[in-house]
Amino acid sequence: MSSYNVLKIFIKYLLMALVAILFVLIASATTSPLYPNYKGWDSGLFQVIGKGWLEGHVPYKELYDQKGPVIFFIDMLGYAITGNKYGIFIIQVIFMFLSEVFIYKTLRRAFREYIAVIISLVVIFIFSCNYEFGNLCEEYANPLLIASLFFVSKWMIGKDQGEKEHKPLYAFLYGTTFGFCMMSRLTNAIGVCVAVFFIMIYLIYNKEFACLLKNAIAFTLGTALMVVPFMIYFAIKDGTYDFWYGTLLYNISYASNSKGGLMTIINGAAGQIGSYAIMAVGVLCLLRKRYFDGALYLSLGMATEFLLMNIMNFGHYSMITFAYMPLSIFEFKKLLDQKDDTSEKQSKLLRILTVMALSFVVLIAGARTCKEMKKLYDYQKNYSATATSDSINAYKQLVDIASAIPDEDKDEIIGYGTNPWFYLDLDITPACKYFVMQDWQAEFSDDFKSKLLAEFEQKKPKWIILCRDTDPGIQPIIDSYYEEQSRQANVNPNDNSEFVVYRLK
Repeated sequence: MSSYNVLKIFIKYLLMALVAILFVLIASATTSPLYPNYKGWDSGLFQVIGKGWLEGHVPYKELYDQKGPVIFFIDMLGYAITGNKYGIFIIQVIFMFLSEVFIYKTLRRAFREYIAVIISLVVIFIFSCNYEFGNLCEEYANPLLIASLFFVSKWMIGKDQGEKEHKPLYAFLYGTTFGFCMMSRLTNAIGVCVAVFFIMIYLIYNKEFACLLKNAIAFTLGTALMVVPFMIYFAIKDGTYDFWYGTLLYNISYASNSKGGLMTIINGAAGQIGSYAIMAVGVLCLLRKRYFDGALYLSLGMATEFLLMNIMNFGHYSMITFAYMPLSIFEFKKLLDQKDDTSEKQSKLLRILTVMALSFVVLIAGARTCKEMKKLYDYQKNYSATATSDSINAYKQLVDIASAIPDEDKDEIIGYGTNPWFYLDLDITPACKYFVMQDWQAEFSDDFKSKLLAEFEQKKPKWIILCRDTDPGIQPIIDSYYEEQSRQANVNPNDNSEFVVYRLK
């Protein structure tokens, strides 16, 4: 390889790395140094558990949330690197860089190298439509989802050239992706599950049973690679049930009691443009008589939209649709270049439809991305080091209240319904494993309500800082064992709650 080619490769990947840094710096308000005062709840609670894990506390047994252990493990690694949230920032950049690499590899098969590089650098910003300030499960799943779909499409190209087999190495990656999603948020694996189903049907139809067996083994091994180490760890820590409860069992109840519906799709449509792009590709493939490909792409989009319609309307849940964008752009270009045996009139009509679909996707994605970038700019301006917004003042109020508790009691404090960041800022280890969003989580499971009461009944933390606008689920325990120490109205005029401090009698 000539020195010129080496330089080209170096510059190409350097640009990707720089854009990855730029994106996370701008978009990840919960970990970026640009937003010192932004306190996003989900990222905060993941960091509390990650930091606690690094200090020797066992997730689920001592610090609980309803996600799989991967997100806590990533945050633990981040704190191991730098001792604070900036280690997570570094890991986010790495994952974003890997996303760009596989976007580039997907597009390079249809575009010249420099065009593929430019598109991969630009398209990553569409990620902001569902990013919701960073350090969420979907962000870390996306490189694996994009890579899996890259290899799915690579197999489909070979299939069209007469290769009936599917490489087990690809199946191993699908299994790794599935296992990663299972160990973070299982529903993120919907695209991989649909693709694997279609590959399985194809191999069965073509009587490639030996190949199917090899792929099944490879998929299982990939899944085991992600799942078994955690199973072993929690078994050693005598936390197997707690682990599976937080990872899967609670979430079955959560999913069955979540409220979705058609309005979920309508309200979030612009942020799910990846699903609509892949469905448009599916329709165009069917018109081009690529029936298997068309059915697969349509099913990817439809299954994802059906899932999103039946779960809570949180924007970051739709982040998984981003993985369909690179594949959609690749297929749009392929459809434009495709020559077939249709009449000239039909061919021209199909090209017009393809251009229209692609233009629609570009316009919607561009408009939504610009809107999100403006929102991020506004947050950067409002959450500067000298900002005095209502939400910042309310958080400072919480910190002041917690700081007033004697230092020797700092690990005897639990916040109930409070922002979890105060644990991090004051270096507090929560006194109970249910340390955040307690009543919200209890809404979805009667079993969780029982566990919540039992935890507080058993632990009886010395101090409870309660953010309340109604009686909490642990009110019977408060009435029996605690006395009120102070009460303050929330300084945020948009919040009718009040902070109440209770001390164990």
